[in-house]
Amino acid sequence: MANHYEVPKWAGKPPVGLHLDVLKEDKLVQKLMLDEKKCYLFGRNKDLCDICIDHQSCSRVHAAFVYHTALERAFLVDLGSSKFKWFSFHV
Repeated sequence: MANHYEVPKWAGKPPVGLHLDVLKEDKLVQKLMLDEKKCYLFGRNKDLCDICIDHQSCSRVHAAFVYHTALERAFLVDLGSSKFKWFSFHV
């Protein structure tokens, strides 16, 4: 469990090389490697999050990136709402 977010039982280690590209005005700024853990937390809190986002619109622990091994899909879970919002990414 990470900051009250319980990593789902279906979560597993993603395939080697899985990453997110950070773009600004269509230019690659950073490549975030997300291929070593079941879950990565995004947010402003450097002590709790794997990927720190320094923006006032982002909460301390804002989202979780989780890989589903059986579906071979990644999910981005919005942790700031009263009900979790899920976004699916096809890998």
